[in-house]
Amino acid sequence: MRHLLLYPLLIGALTGCTENTIFKNEDELAGLDPGSIAGRVCSPSGRTWLADAMAYAHLIDGDGMLYDTRISYTDRDGFFLLNDMPAGHTYTVYVQFGDEILETHTVNVDEREEVAIDEPDCFDPLELDVAVVTGDYDEFQDVLEHMGFANYELIDGLIADEMAGFLMDLDTMLQYDIIVFNGGHVEEGMIYEIPEEEEGDGGPGSIFDDEDDTGAADEGDEDVVEEEEVDEESDDDTGADDTGDADADGGEEETAPGVSYNYEVIHNNIKAYVNSGGAIYASDWAYDVVEQVWPEAINFVGADEIPDAAQMGEYGVINATVSDGALAEWLDADYTQVEFDLPVWPPIEGVADTVSVHLTGNIEYREGTNIFPLTASPLLVSFTSGEGKVAYSTFRVAKNADSDIILTLQYMMYNL
Repeated sequence: MRHLLLYPLLIGALTGCTENTIFKNEDELAGLDPGSIAGRVCSPSGRTWLADAMAYAHLIDGDGMLYDTRISYTDRDGFFLLNDMPAGHTYTVYVQFGDEILETHTVNVDEREEVAIDEPDCFDPLELDVAVVTGDYDEFQDVLEHMGFANYELIDGLIADEMAGFLMDLDTMLQYDIIVFNGGHVEEGMIYEIPEEEEGDGGPGSIFDDEDDTGAADEGDEDVVEEEEVDEESDDDTGADDTGDADADGGEEETAPGVSYNYEVIHNNIKAYVNSGGAIYASDWAYDVVEQVWPEAINFVGADEIPDAAQMGEYGVINATVSDGALAEWLDADYTQVEFDLPVWPPIEGVADTVSVHLTGNIEYREGTNIFPLTASPLLVSFTSGEGKVAYSTFRVAKNADSDIILTLQYMMYNL
């Protein structure tokens, strides 16, 4: 195919030039050192750098006759280089893939000049540094690997000291382009305030009461009770209270004293990180990160002031509407499936005018024994804060890692 593409160029050279002009290079005779032209090519979809595209430029002599053509093929990372370009001329650089001319560039080359064509916007996971706060209920890191991300670091979200050491250090956070929060990480004292009255000793109406008004055990309280029992046993053995306990949604607890942390400082650091140009992606149970730091952006079901109160979503496979026109064009689809394989995920009732909604669907959530429907509930949203951006998906990313959702996440990461 490459040889076939060259035939028209050679035919034009042979029919339009004389024997004395075909390989004539007037600039070399004049003693001018040639320059070069470098560039990079993105695929038409914008999803990846394009390999094996042909870049070329014709060389024209003083009589307007074509006497040669410089050709280069892009490497696996989309780069090309046209060497030995006679100096003092303006060239048209063509980029072709298959039978289609993808782009053209007008470039002037002076003596010994290495001209670099402006690099296009293109999704390149190798250029992004990502920190992933791990959790019990999602595994975004596995999806990152599938998407080609190599530069990511895991922060253990089930160990309070490690998570706090990261979030209490804004300078460290700013080293990353994107911070991902998986659902099920440590929250108490980290994302929301530890209640003044310790677990199991709350007054009437405390979220840590073992029973509600009906005498039934509250959802999620089992972990708190077990933690109390462990603490009491530890107190008997050592005579001192454990100070490092922190509740993760279904996760482990870090009990050894260590890093001192404050949820207000962490809130301020997360917001400062985004306002400085960083990006946050949170999923499923990590909604508290978004709700606590940007309470005005997204209206989740349940009481905003009560941790985990929004976790009422029902099982279901949703035929989601792609409500973002650019995303629909990216996917070449107006609908995609989203699965909620576990209950008690946090549904969204509405969003502020400044929030972009990318996917919506008709869902149900349960409050006690009552089931309530929500029509066109936002499932995937994003918004800007300062110079950065925040994205949130109500669904577990790893569970939904089919081709459409992978492309959706590429789109989201690219736009973050």
